[in-house]
Amino acid sequence: MPPSELAKLSIAFRAVAKAARVAGHEILRGEAGIILKECARRTKTTTAAKADQRSALRVLNKKGLDLTGSGGTEPGDITVNAGWRGPFGRVWVRSPARRRGGGRPFRLAGQISATRFSFKPERYHWKRGTWTDIIEAAADVAYQMRKAIPAGRRAIGLARQSWVQIADSLGIRLEDVKGGGSFSAAGLAKARAAIAATGRRYVNGLSRQEMGARASITLINRYPRNRRMGMDRTLAGVLIGRVRFFHQNLRRGVFASIANTARAYPYLTVRNTV
Repeated sequence: MPPSELAKLSIAFRAVAKAARVAGHEILRGEAGIILKECARRTKTTTAAKADQRSALRVLNKKGLDLTGSGGTEPGDITVNAGWRGPFGRVWVRSPARRRGGGRPFRLAGQISATRFSFKPERYHWKRGTWTDIIEAAADVAYQMRKAIPAGRRAIGLARQSWVQIADSLGIRLEDVKGGGSFSAAGLAKARAAIAATGRRYVNGLSRQEMGARASITLINRYPRNRRMGMDRTLAGVLIGRVRFFHQNLRRGVFASIANTARAYPYLTVRNTV
């Protein structure tokens, strides 16, 4: 975000504080709550279906399984669909027969259920060693997927959680924030409960605040995928939106009245509304 825009934000905060006759740090904390709530609301969460696909990919890429991609080149090499191209769980085996161009095609060996993770083989005759490998690979995938699917779904909302953690570090409960857009308590609760697929809890949202003559609040988001997800642009968009909201109120003459100022900025505690 350009420094000139950030400067406008500071000017707006000071003007609101003066109009409402409150301390600057009250405006800072109130605006921080609205900004963080709006950032959390705008941060997209994945679907259960996409989370399941990512879980499948993690399982199939695990060292010792290595069942994704084009598979090996030797007869009997096995690969399993992760669900990105075609249905999850199709088990393929590299054929001993060569195509005209020299490559060996895959034969479909069976299907691992995406819900029960049971294996249903195709009606082919396989050599004993190859059949043993197929059954063992399918059993390994099924065992890992039974654990990975619920773990992956519990991780839904980690990006959104980082904004909630910043608010928590400031002692701001987003469920109680007044003003800005609406965000359901259920959505916030789900974000709070999110946990990495590894089972570990991470603190990705932090803050620094200084109260006094030159009060300031620094919002720190270190969620690993925040740039890739455009969360920096989300924050910039919300900040610019707050500046525009201030200018809109300025044009409407809102700041001529303490009561009108308090209605526009409901986080304010205004004692004198004359």
